[in-house]
Amino acid sequence: MFFPEFITALIMGLILAVIFALIFNRPGPWGGFFWFFLIVFLGAWAIGTWATPAGPILWGVAWLPFFFGALAVALLLAAVAEPRPRPATPETEPAEEVALGVFFWILILVLVVAIAMGSW
Repeated sequence: MFFPEFITALIMGLILAVIFALIFNRPGPWGGFFWFFLIVFLGAWAIGTWATPAGPILWGVAWLPFFFGALAVALLLAAVAEPRPRPATPETEPAEEVALGVFFWILILVLVVAIAMGSW
């Protein structure tokens, strides 16, 4: 069931990433559509894999957990993001950028491990 879950998470992640990043102008704390989409997609996939199947079944996959997983991740990212990317200022410390970068990659790693463990 790897492929149908992948496609379901991809569709849900793409729909909600477009809504939040492009329509609501909330591209997430990393400021780019691709990174926002990647986190929403992986979050939807991880939550949808671990959640109890509920709701209508399409292509053998209950898509409701994937939708609510993507929605929860998108809402969390939109809540911590500024409406527009902030301009680079001289008082921005490199430590903040490094911390966000490290957090991003740790989050990606945790989501991929959660997906792998849920699909096992």
